[in-house]
Amino acid sequence: MADQQDDDFVEDMGEPIDALRDLSVDPSDGFLGRLRNTLRRRDLSSQVATLSWTGFGAVALEFFRMIFSMLEPPVDGEGED
Repeated sequence: MADQQDDDFVEDMGEPIDALRDLSVDPSDGFLGRLRNTLRRRDLSSQVATLSWTGFGAVALEFFRMIFSMLEPPVDGEGED
């Protein structure tokens, strides 16, 4: 239903303006490669940042679990030699 409403609002813009049609320029040979490399670098840095925060959280969680497990009283039979 929402897709149908969106299609109703699309207006036909007609033919492109002739003066602007002649101004189109093809990208240089290395443009797509540079664009792809830039996107990959950004994706990699995002993944590294996510991993560093996730790793920090996991280490902190284990540290707190260790501290709280040391504070708990021993269960019967446990900790006795």
